[in-house]
Amino acid sequence: MGTVFSLFDNKVMIIRGFPKIRYAHNSRVKDKHCLAEEKLDGTNIGVWQMPDGTIMGKTRMVVRWDLGSKRAGTEGSWKKKFENAPNYDKIYEIAKKGYIVYVELYGYKNHGEFVQYSIPYAYKVIGMVSRDRHNFLPRGNIEMHCNPLKIPLPFLKFEGELSTKEVERIEFELEEDVKVDGMEGLVAKFWHRKDLDTYFCKLKTEKIKEQCWKISRSLIPAIQIRKAIRKALENNPGETKMGILLPFVLGELTEEYDESLLEPSMGKVKGLLRHALTPSDAELRDLVQALMKEMNIEFDVGDPKNKGKVMSTLADKMGEGISGGTLFKLYLEVQLEMKGKW
Repeated sequence: MGTVFSLFDNKVMIIRGFPKIRYAHNSRVKDKHCLAEEKLDGTNIGVWQMPDGTIMGKTRMVVRWDLGSKRAGTEGSWKKKFENAPNYDKIYEIAKKGYIVYVELYGYKNHGEFVQYSIPYAYKVIGMVSRDRHNFLPRGNIEMHCNPLKIPLPFLKFEGELSTKEVERIEFELEEDVKVDGMEGLVAKFWHRKDLDTYFCKLKTEKIKEQCWKISRSLIPAIQIRKAIRKALENNPGETKMGILLPFVLGELTEEYDESLLEPSMGKVKGLLRHALTPSDAELRDLVQALMKEMNIEFDVGDPKNKGKVMSTLADKMGEGISGGTLFKLYLEVQLEMKGKW
């Protein structure tokens, strides 16, 4: 999903993943001298050469680009989709030199969430990782490899110290850039001389976020929510309570998505988390019972006058993906049981 740790002919093979990018105020880039590049709106793909000479690639959600993927669309695989882009083979040339080449594949035939493009397929190199040191190279080194082959890079918008004042100025100027063939924001990169690695952050304005929301009309994709749920479960082994796990899930999602998308996606998040914890009807009933016991501390859930309050609370806490009829049936079953036991 992110970094790949594997064996090939009994030898360790590590493919470093592209990092999650935080906003400037919550990053190691703030107040550092950095370069800020355009943020493209497409698919992040990493390309490298296997020990046997095969060219391999991955996205954040698909570990092998040569296998079938519904998310790749009609082409059937990300490899086939990428090879629709002009001069795709130049990326392979760099990969064969011992690098993981990260590109953003974009265009109206591989549209993202926010920006509309007038070209069908295109790519730009957004990062390169040395297979020897597993570090992200600074832009100057990337240019040394890409410029002779005329491989496009994101254009530079800013170079200097990313102070709070500069962040405000940059974000104000970005308000004009959400348009056809525009950009959704910037990615600022800071080369750490001691770590010999690159750190990233992203910049977008509130106005841009609002415009992006109007353009996309979309919620957080279910596949990303399931990924966050899986991480929350892995970090909390044995935990089954939604109230405890939900903050961990939301924490994972805020690393990828702005908070303005969390609220309209909350029902979807809760529904998928609830389904992960209660995949069977019996477990779903147990959850309804537990929630009604919690509510009964504050008010009488057995009083018919409180039926609407109970149902709305259950629907809110359990999220989307359960029909009103099923929820009402479970409510009645638990209510009958509680009369004799609570």
